[in-house]
Amino acid sequence: MLPNNKIKEMEQEVFHNQQGDEFILYEPPERQLYFQSDTDRLEPHARSLVQVGNCVGVCFIYSENGIAHTNGWKEGYYLKITKADEEYFTGICPMSNWALDLEDNLSIMGREVKFQRKHIVEIPLYWEENTNLWKHLKEIISSEGEIAIINREIPKQLWETVQLKKLTIASSIPGEFPKGIKNLIRLKDLYLSNTGIKNLPEEIGELKTLENLKLYLERELLMLPESIGKLKNLKYLSLSYCSIQTLPQGIGALIQLQELELNECKVMQLPSVIGNLKNLRKMTLNYNPIEELPETIGELENLLELNLRKNKITILPETIGNLVSLEKLTIDRNELTILPDGIGRMKSLQELSVKDNWLKTVPHTIGRLSNLKKCYLKNNQLKSVPSVIGGMKKLEVLTLSENQITVLPVEIGDLENLKGLYLSGNQISGLPEEIGKLKKLKNLDLKNNLINKKEEDRIRQLLPHLRISF
Repeated sequence: MLPNNKIKEMEQEVFHNQQGDEFILYEPPERQLYFQSDTDRLEPHARSLVQVGNCVGVCFIYSENGIAHTNGWKEGYYLKITKADEEYFTGICPMSNWALDLEDNLSIMGREVKFQRKHIVEIPLYWEENTNLWKHLKEIISSEGEIAIINREIPKQLWETVQLKKLTIASSIPGEFPKGIKNLIRLKDLYLSNTGIKNLPEEIGELKTLENLKLYLERELLMLPESIGKLKNLKYLSLSYCSIQTLPQGIGALIQLQELELNECKVMQLPSVIGNLKNLRKMTLNYNPIEELPETIGELENLLELNLRKNKITILPETIGNLVSLEKLTIDRNELTILPDGIGRMKSLQELSVKDNWLKTVPHTIGRLSNLKKCYLKNNQLKSVPSVIGGMKKLEVLTLSENQITVLPVEIGDLENLKGLYLSGNQISGLPEEIGKLKKLKNLDLKNNLINKKEEDRIRQLLPHLRISF
């Protein structure tokens, strides 16, 4: 809905059609004009190019029989222009697929609306009704420099639009990727999805201003060009559902990179140059066949989050302990049997998740993780919990379900901030008296253990404020 304070900012005009319906049309300030999507600004000149047959977004409130219908501000109402004169357009919201998706449009289906060019807030170029406007691409590209090409042929004019800053292509690209990409010298964001490309041209390295590169569902893409290393301003690189097996050595030159995402690709190992990415804050390598990490992983001194879910990692390098800034480490569904002692040096770690592995023990150094708040060790082969666990004073959640644990150390009572303790599916027959010291505990799960009725009653007496699952 259009907030009242925005309504007051805008010029408005009242129009009545032949059915007596009232339309209050709004001309928004330039900073609130939209083009293509709800994030772009409409270039004012673009309004002069629309004509009969085009579909445009118009901002207004519609009143039928005294009942007001307000449209969502960013979406607007979509009208197909049926007539035009010197001053006004006449538009009708037709019964078509794009209208049916917009619930508010149903209230004006087939109703005649008059509006001026100044009331146009959006020109969705990706609709077939606006195909004729592609030839004016340079003139109507938004001030924010953004355009999306979805399920349609890519116009040749695209590669000449040097003012383009953000480009999304979700359409098939036959043959090689156009080398004209190098002409987009102001491009900051490039998003390619399901285009069918087999490679990126070396010319991609000419995009000196590129900050964000995202490739999604590019299953034919087997590798990245070495020239990727020339993207000195790249901050975000995402490759998901691609077929890339190796990363080029050039990736080590991306010194401004802050986030690297490789989800469900076929990457088997990381190059040692990965350690050069000193500004990396987040690295996500989920669902790959990675078996080991390079020793240089420990050189990522500013890394805050590392996600390695569902790989084939059997051992972590000792150098992983050098990640002293790391706050979150996820290694679920791998093949780990041990954790390195170095993990105790990760002083900033707040969340550790090693679910669904083959851990038989955890290192005693884990007790040094004084800032750890969440620890997930579900579904491993643990038979005991080290007494040093009591050193993790900030721990709030501890999950040890589906292991082979028979007893908890008395130091469990030192976890003064513990709120959730999950122990289901073990071989525990009793809890230490010190469990009663956990005054902040809210959830205790002891299902599927070896606790008899007498012990249940004793535990309830120790924790009378708590609802316990046996």
